[in-house]
Amino acid sequence: MAADETLQVDAIDESDLHCDGELCLSEAACICGLHHWRAGSHGPKPQQPASIEPEGASGADVYDHAEALRQIGLLAGEDLAMPRRLSESDETRLAHLRELVENKPKRPLLHPNHGWRLNLASLREDCPPFAIVTDLIDRAVSLSIMTGAPLRLPPLLLVGAPGVGKTHYCRALAEALATSVRKIACNAASDAKQLFVGLPTAWKGARMGIVTETLLMSSSASPLILLDEVDKFRTHNSEDPYNILLSLLEPENSRALLDEYLRVPFDLSHALFIATANDVDVLPDFVIDRFLVFPIAEPRPEQSHTIARRIVAEEVKRHGGAFATPDDAVIVRLARSHPRRITRLVPLALGFAAAEGRSHLSVADIEAAGRIAASHSAKNPIGFAPAGTRTTEIVDSKAFRGL
Repeated sequence: MAADETLQVDAIDESDLHCDGELCLSEAACICGLHHWRAGSHGPKPQQPASIEPEGASGADVYDHAEALRQIGLLAGEDLAMPRRLSESDETRLAHLRELVENKPKRPLLHPNHGWRLNLASLREDCPPFAIVTDLIDRAVSLSIMTGAPLRLPPLLLVGAPGVGKTHYCRALAEALATSVRKIACNAASDAKQLFVGLPTAWKGARMGIVTETLLMSSSASPLILLDEVDKFRTHNSEDPYNILLSLLEPENSRALLDEYLRVPFDLSHALFIATANDVDVLPDFVIDRFLVFPIAEPRPEQSHTIARRIVAEEVKRHGGAFATPDDAVIVRLARSHPRRITRLVPLALGFAAAEGRSHLSVADIEAAGRIAASHSAKNPIGFAPAGTRTTEIVDSKAFRGL
């Protein structure tokens, strides 16, 4: 599947990149390990491909196959000549269970090689504000390479102002680690049980949990599950979503997480969990204590230039290389905005250049694009703002724990 081909799975909020809210299996889950590097990037090109453990090697069972067969027996009955009459919801559940057992429960584990470290070096250059996170992951990859053990990461929480690139970083990280990524927009969730453990057939709209479905559809036992804007997790009054979230973050629970629709346990202990938040203060202490928490600061000026160059290079490539690499004046102007806004401005600016038959961007194109973007919002842009005008602050450093 191509990098921009995705399977629609849940709602997309307006701030998302083009593939947010989707299960992204970019270029065969990036099994080749070279796909994160791009021409013109500042990081070195990987020389050794990254890979997941090959088919036939030891892996992990992502669900309890025996229990799935038992559930089929309970629904269908033992007498094949006299099948049971089932309700429509149970007929649907039975079909899902039969589809489940047709797929082998075993999935390969992630076994890094030195190509992954080259991928991470490129990621460190592309996303400089996240260097401390990348370094931690690089050490985990190094440990896995040395010992031969599959890659393990503790749950990570990235906290920073809107627009600094938290979601982009998680997607780029999944590519570097040769796995799929599933974004769950916590700010748009109405039912935490449906997200994590599914809804039993007695409920209207009963279905598998989004998380267990993600594990089932992944090419490995270790998909990256992105809990985006976890500080805005608000569901109906009868449940506390953060209590349900503990079933994912506690290893003892995640090894046998019961999907309440299929009534089959799933093993999520190998999955990679990353959450993002703007304000850590609203999260309960018992949730924070289960994450390694990283404050993500706004990029310094020189880092903003690197980010702007990367975004422009990606957009130019997306348009078939019809445009020349922008000069430094354009990059400096773009770097005054936060990454999300740059992503919005560049396609608009390219449109101005194309309308005049030019194959290069000018500062005037960026200015014109900025006026259009500003005209569609009555609010001041979030993320980066001139000193003295900022209304959203990163929380005090004493709130961060786990480092």
